[in-house]
Amino acid sequence: MEALIQSKPVGQSSIAYGPVCIFVGSGIRRSLSLHLKTGLMRLLILVALLLLAACNHQAPASQPVAQQPAPVDEVEDYPTKPQPRLKTVILYVGPKEVVAEMAVTEDEQATGMMWRTEMGENEGMIFVSPYPRPHGFWMKNTLVPLSIAYIEPDGTISSIHKMQPKDETNIDSDSPTVQYALEMNQGWFEKNGIGKGVVVATEHGPLKDYFFKR
Repeated sequence: MEALIQSKPVGQSSIAYGPVCIFVGSGIRRSLSLHLKTGLMRLLILVALLLLAACNHQAPASQPVAQQPAPVDEVEDYPTKPQPRLKTVILYVGPKEVVAEMAVTEDEQATGMMWRTEMGENEGMIFVSPYPRPHGFWMKNTLVPLSIAYIEPDGTISSIHKMQPKDETNIDSDSPTVQYALEMNQGWFEKNGIGKGVVVATEHGPLKDYFFKR
């Protein structure tokens, strides 16, 4: 059976459900609107709490980072005292005889003449490289003024340079194929007429035979 309602009171609205029309008062509409707003607020709060929980889970508290040690090549480690007198060999620099200490190992060469306060008149120090290459020397912590002769594999002097005490400027060889370097008191080569092209040998023969065929 259909129920037909022909009129409705003022301030009321109707909702149709099938053939039946039901009146809804203005008070009921306000209650329904408040209920919807309250539900929406609860839903928004729930979503915000879920987002906050997700952020806390994905971004844990940062852990302190341990400080890394300085690279080895940034740490200066230079000798603080002179090395003991090294083994010697008699050299013939042209016609002149020289008693030369032999700096052969890496430590011996790294220290060289550092912290020495004197060198005998006809004494020196010869540095021996395992293969020919460009060379460069400086005067860090070296107190005695020196001259250095760069020597080729066959014993021929290719260049001579003066070096000043404590000067950290690199004194490079003119030749890229130097195998020996001979340090003497500054001015010794000039004083004795020794220059480029003079041959250096040992009391036992050529440098290469003494240092590399023993």
